[in-house]
Formats: sequence, C-alpha cells, structure tokens
Amino acid sequence: MLELRIADQGWWEVSLQRIGVVTFPGFHVVSFAALSLFEVANSEFGERRYDVHFVSETGGPLRTSAGLLVETEPFDDSVFDTLIIGGSTEPSLMRIVLDQQDSHGPLTILMKRG
Repeated sequence: MLELRIADQGWWEVSLQRIGVVTFPGFHVVSFAALSLFEVANSEFGERRYDVHFVSETGGPLRTSAGLLVETEPFDDSVFDTLIIGGSTEPSLMRIVLDQQDSHGPLTILMKRG
C-alpha cells in the first residue's frame, strides 16, 4: 500500500514503492503483464512512484520462455514492498525467494504458475 502523508498546503507526498520481479531461466513472459500496471500508474501520476527491479538468483541476463533476454540484479539484502514471482516450471526456485524475504517483514506475492 502506498504510504501517504500531508505535506505543505495540503499536498500529498507519496513514498516510492520498490517492486521486485523475481525471474528464473525460462520464466513465462506473461509475468510482464503485471508490470503494465506500474507503468500506467507512473504515467498517470506524472512522476515515478513505482521502482521496478528484475531480480534473479545470480543476476545478469536471463532468457524468457519466448527467448527474450532480461537483465537482472542478483538476490541480495534489498527490501521490496511487493514481489512478483514469474511463472516457472521449477517450483523449488520459489522457496529460495520466500526464504530470503522472510526476515524483512510483510510480503506480497502475485504468482503466475507455468
């Protein structure tokens, strides 16, 4: 949820929300569909309120199920407001993500299972 607070003269100030898109080799491109929400929201607000990061176990380029290359950041201690886990045919990879995020508080997951 966006954090709102009142700034000078009744203007609302909104904190930047960090979105992590967890990717795996061969993840399904339908995972990109959710990203259009953040793109449209940033456009409608006229400013960047959602900061989207593609993350993977090792970082670097990953190929999607459709053959597209996506540049990713490695998993680290970064905290995200929302994690979107890309669809994959390897369910054990999801456990890695959940284990890493567990100590950082609330977690929101939108999941597309391949």
